[in-house]
Amino acid sequence: LGVSPALIQGYVSAALKISRRAVGDRTLTPMQVTFTVPGGLSQDRHLDGLPLGTRGGLLVHHTFPLDAEYEFSVAYRTEELVTASGPRFAIADAYNNASYVLTDDSMGTNPWRLQEARFRNGPNTQLVLLKITRDPAGPLIRGKLWIDDLKLVEK
Repeated sequence: LGVSPALIQGYVSAALKISRRAVGDRTLTPMQVTFTVPGGLSQDRHLDGLPLGTRGGLLVHHTFPLDAEYEFSVAYRTEELVTASGPRFAIADAYNNASYVLTDDSMGTNPWRLQEARFRNGPNTQLVLLKITRDPAGPLIRGKLWIDDLKLVEK
């Protein structure tokens, strides 16, 4: 079986094109995008596009470049938050459910705190979910949770 140099060159050329598309442009610099929550956005009813059974929240679509490292931070405070399992901030891959961040739960009354975490998204990550979750979700919950200055920055 013989292989011509032209055929090999064709395979190498195709491999280079495919690898460039898979890896992306490594010369891109990190960027920061700010999403502002509208002042009148209701947090006491279901919002279109979010999972059924949820109330409040924010839905943002953002393309995450490459296989990159990110820094997540959020300021929060609680008031008389009583439950068997408090709310946690979670970041996960939307398609394969790989967990990138899961913070400790928050309960009681606490002043403003800063929660920070670093993670690297996978090379095939297409959609990342940032959510407030409770595990188990079933127990009743009472109290208030304030969230401010949420950031997800590529490092």
